[in-house]
Amino acid sequence: MSKLHFSTKGKTLEDLSRVITKAEVLPLLRLSISTYEDNIDDVVDNVQNFFETDQLIIRSSAQNEDNLDSSNAGHFKSILNIPKEDKGKIIEAINEVIASYDTIDSSNEILIQPMLFNIKSSGVVFTADIDTLAPYYIINYDESGKTDTITSGIGSNIKTYIHYKNVPFQFKNPYLLKLCDACRELEKLFDYQYLDIEFAFDKEDNLYIFQCRPITIKNKDTLSHIKLQDSLSKIYTKIKDLSSPHPNLLGDKTIFGVMPDWNPAEIIGLRPKKLAQSLYKELVTDNMWAYQRDNYGYRNLRSHPLMISFSGVPFIDVRVDFNSFVPKSLNDNIAKKLVECYLYKLESTPTSHDKIEFCVVHSCYYLNLPERLKELLNYGFNENEVKRIEFSLLDLTNYIIDPEHGLYRQDIEKMGTLNQKYTNIMDSSLPTIEKIYWLVEDCKRYGTLPFAGVARAAFIGVQFLKSFVDIGIMTKNESDRFMNSLNTVAKKLNSDL
Repeated sequence: MSKLHFSTKGKTLEDLSRVITKAEVLPLLRLSISTYEDNIDDVVDNVQNFFETDQLIIRSSAQNEDNLDSSNAGHFKSILNIPKEDKGKIIEAINEVIASYDTIDSSNEILIQPMLFNIKSSGVVFTADIDTLAPYYIINYDESGKTDTITSGIGSNIKTYIHYKNVPFQFKNPYLLKLCDACRELEKLFDYQYLDIEFAFDKEDNLYIFQCRPITIKNKDTLSHIKLQDSLSKIYTKIKDLSSPHPNLLGDKTIFGVMPDWNPAEIIGLRPKKLAQSLYKELVTDNMWAYQRDNYGYRNLRSHPLMISFSGVPFIDVRVDFNSFVPKSLNDNIAKKLVECYLYKLESTPTSHDKIEFCVVHSCYYLNLPERLKELLNYGFNENEVKRIEFSLLDLTNYIIDPEHGLYRQDIEKMGTLNQKYTNIMDSSLPTIEKIYWLVEDCKRYGTLPFAGVARAAFIGVQFLKSFVDIGIMTKNESDRFMNSLNTVAKKLNSDL
């Protein structure tokens, strides 16, 4: 069989419908603009006679919509749920799609198909990483029953599954297995391994292809030739080992994330340079973060690195992080239940990964904490255990924010000596390598360590402020006005910009 060639959306689907075996293409009509405009009434009559279903979708199929060098994905309009018997609605929808084209070109097409109902899931699959062209199936899908949540970006429960093409085991999910079988067939039919495919499953488990177009490869450095098997196997082994039970950690497994707590994604980036990552580990995530938590009354996690690198991409070990938010005065049995609860909550709602201190853990006392802690009764805690957690957080918070002897006051004073320490070292006659060593040491002792303490106190302050709003002491507007009155680093940056 000769390979298929990419054309307009409609022509590509039409060619595909004749040969594909692993999926289906809905019946379709292709109309050139010139044919439509020459005889609108006859064309619309033909549309109404051709389709058996009651609802139609009228889609763009322009000559310049997609090609090997560029993509106009989502640039032109598609109109859903057009009643087949309403001639005026069909004409209105066709005209709206034509009007969305950038240029007047009579060879541009309109694609008409029946609406697909009874949808179980839908989405988009890329048969390579769209940035590096590395050999993965990247599947973004939604199980809401709608067909446009992925392409429109409006879905609230979009899931992503990433599958290395050469992995030595199959999918556990039968639908993902069926989808990837179809992807392999499409790659062979087009003799092209970089595809962008829109799909849907109906409730009878039939797979439909709505679109198949090339991923733009122009000006991209392809990594498709790189053998990833060994690297991915090492990452798999490392994750498996780190996820095993540990005698000095509460919780039987872990989760890794780029955004929790000292989130590397925002501070050093998802793919930091080696120097940036090593400095961040030395200054913060290897030891200093845990020293600060221990000093402030939380469990001692010293010697447990918070950040783990997988092939250069830094992640936070969430089990270690959750252990560090447990007051050290809490007994081990309750503390273990608490960490297990936090891990379960994050696993159930992974969208909370960038706000764990507000949505997952209870790390300090605030005015409506007793009410919030009642949620633990739904996770197997009894009322006595909940009270013990409440009192341990109350003692810890008082210890931190005491107006005269609070730890944050000592940390603020300690930070004030950093500039003088820096000047003393730079003005000294020490060799350069020793200057570097002592600058790093002083930065840890008089910079990141007290900074971490002050940041913890600031977080407690924010929690109190939020609780003032929650119980009606302040309005949200009053709280916002207060926050906007603070002279923060971010505010100074915005002002300078």
